[in-house]
Amino acid sequence: MAKYIGIICATLLSIALQAQQLPADNATLNYRIVGLSVPQNTKAASYVFQIAKGNQPNEAAFASAIFIKHKSDKTTDIEELPQWGKPYTWRVVYCDKAGKEIGNSGLHHFTTGNLPYADTTKNGLVIVKQATDHKDLLVLVDRALVMYDMKGSPVWYMPDIPEIKKRDFNIRDFKPTADGTFTLLNNDEAIEIDYNGKIVWTAPNDGKVSGKKIEGYHHEFTKLANGHYMVAGAEIVKMQVPAPHDDYFAEGDKQISKDAAGNYFAEFTCGTLIEYDVAGNVVWFWKAAEHMNSTDFFVTKNKLTKPFDCNPYLNGFDYDEANKVIYISYKNINRVMKIAYPGGEVLNIYGANGSQNLFYGQHACRVNPRTNELYLYNNNHSDYLPLAASQLDAEGYLTSHIVKYKQPPGSNNSLIKNWDVGLRLVQDKKAFQLSVRGGSISILDDDCVLVSGGTMNLILLIDKQKQKIWEAVPYTTENNQRVPLIPYRTSYMHKKDLEKFVFSKALVVTKGK
Repeated sequence: MAKYIGIICATLLSIALQAQQLPADNATLNYRIVGLSVPQNTKAASYVFQIAKGNQPNEAAFASAIFIKHKSDKTTDIEELPQWGKPYTWRVVYCDKAGKEIGNSGLHHFTTGNLPYADTTKNGLVIVKQATDHKDLLVLVDRALVMYDMKGSPVWYMPDIPEIKKRDFNIRDFKPTADGTFTLLNNDEAIEIDYNGKIVWTAPNDGKVSGKKIEGYHHEFTKLANGHYMVAGAEIVKMQVPAPHDDYFAEGDKQISKDAAGNYFAEFTCGTLIEYDVAGNVVWFWKAAEHMNSTDFFVTKNKLTKPFDCNPYLNGFDYDEANKVIYISYKNINRVMKIAYPGGEVLNIYGANGSQNLFYGQHACRVNPRTNELYLYNNNHSDYLPLAASQLDAEGYLTSHIVKYKQPPGSNNSLIKNWDVGLRLVQDKKAFQLSVRGGSISILDDDCVLVSGGTMNLILLIDKQKQKIWEAVPYTTENNQRVPLIPYRTSYMHKKDLEKFVFSKALVVTKGK
């Protein structure tokens, strides 16, 4: 039976939002940037929000501990609190047009949480280079599932959620949505949560596309502008082994089968894309195997090792909704495929098997909607190909790159590289310092890029002039020692956009079997 049986999803009217008191009394918050809200007072012309440190029992004690005081003409306010794991007391004073106090909301209490994910003695960012601009940026680091400001201070973390049985560093592709929620992948689950960590939506994962029990969600999960969801899935396919077949598998390989005509076939896990509506219905899907040849799944036998084959490995996608095209990254065959939506036909192939070998083991293809330029995090590393001269930079170094390409018109598949930033840390041509997996790019409105360096364990903000204007190193701890965290991807949001998150208008969905 379907894991997902339905949803209750609606937009609250502003009057209903104003009727809420937030935070709820005695709540434990998973954030330091807190939204305060009280019911509207029809006699009040302004509202003075007051916050005191500590769990204050009466008005006199509260008055002596106030450290935040903010006057507003609205019934809501957003404030940043200084510490985790601390109690706070707050109230709102109602004032008339002359500014005279005409009453107050009474005292309310809450506490900021203290899970270890936001404890900088255990997990955090070392800021290597402070930002001189973009100071309102908030960086979301997956695996840790923590949001940091540009000084490296954690301001939000994903709390322990009962429906997520194992809240650990395997959770990834954590990013904000335009609706004031967050999406993430937890093993085989694709989940949307709100600012408080409540589950809003869960993908069905019922195998309607894969033909199996589950869809095998992986790598990328994105909420679309129309409120739908797109996620990468997987299916098992059989591909004919090209002759001579003994160059591609070892005798006794259990993954190899033979038909009556003597043809050999191998099984692969191949990528799919699935679009769901808010009710969990499949409204569109696409299967990579239907647009590939069997030779895409095999590599020439390596004489120094046992024979092996090659899973193309769909490791990311980006949907350009304005132009109705989707870009799909295949790591192991060093390829990006451009397809039409919703038709699904292949419009172009960039990289290997096109006219160029420009990137290797790439991750997180992104298109700039303002310029139609294609951005890649080029790991510049391949498990299936020997080192090529094209992998070395102009100075002869081997390093991972952030690359921007101008797309050709029509079906011409020759990309034009017009922007390239190497991430090398040590200027030593013999040193092997590049990412072997992971990595991501997020394009800001001013065309700066936020970069997650994969196994290089860097997070960078790079401007259009290729200058690294902010640098951070994420860490966790093992045996009381700091070790690299190595995020899968990072994403961002702006403080100015926080209002729709802290006062989320999405109702929690129903989930069942």
